[in-house]
Amino acid sequence: MRDYFTFYRSYYESIQELQEESSLIIYEAIMNHMFNDVEPTLTGIPKMIYNLIKPTLLKSKKLSENGKKGGAPKGNRNASKET
Repeated sequence: MRDYFTFYRSYYESIQELQEESSLIIYEAIMNHMFNDVEPTLTGIPKMIYNLIKPTLLKSKKLSENGKKGGAPKGNRNASKET
């Protein structure tokens, strides 16, 4: 189970432009997907907004899963980058 994920201000600002009912549907869909691994069944504008946000949510999930495995493997050029 996840405890956090990336959520950008641009998502918030876009969702705030919608009617309260639609924004609540989107927020619930995002939270259920990220915290409970429940894929939402949406229609209309909530589906459209969710589909625009979904790639970032999936990337956040994948990065978290890879981080739990210890990050980049030894020998990977990303593992040896200097900051």
